[in-house]
Amino acid sequence: IPLTKESIPFHINSAKNALLHYIHETGNASFLNGKMIFLQGSPILEEKNGLKFGRLSGIVAHYVPKYLQTNRMPSWETNCIEEWEDKVNAVVDETIPENMTLISGIPPWLIMYFERLLEVSEKENIQSLFKDLQLMVTGGVNYEPYREKVNQLIGRNIDCIQTYPASEG
Repeated sequence: IPLTKESIPFHINSAKNALLHYIHETGNASFLNGKMIFLQGSPILEEKNGLKFGRLSGIVAHYVPKYLQTNRMPSWETNCIEEWEDKVNAVVDETIPENMTLISGIPPWLIMYFERLLEVSEKENIQSLFKDLQLMVTGGVNYEPYREKVNQLIGRNIDCIQTYPASEG
């Protein structure tokens, strides 16, 4: 099912509303002061028969509001890497020295990213690397089967917003 000009705002607004709801419920907006990573598919779009297409997360990358661009990671160039292993390595290189406060992605990608971070940094857990990490936003699949593994890699329980930005409906 295609994403249309009419449907894109629903994806953007739902993410914005989820973050605003979290701020309202917790009173915590300090995660906005650090770096935020959005692990996603490549934003490079292909064209067939005059129609552009790509992964949902890559398409939505073209519509991230300006207020989130300042602290957003990874770089556009890294985000465009198609080969996932190469992309994870580049993301790790970019983010390892940063003050990451929000990390977002589908749970299997988050686990790969965290495992690679720990391997490269030789840290005990993600919390010892990103001391100000406060929030995760997950999507695509149910987070529950991954929660225990993610918390183990992070080194503690972490606040999590679950979203389901499906292109199927």
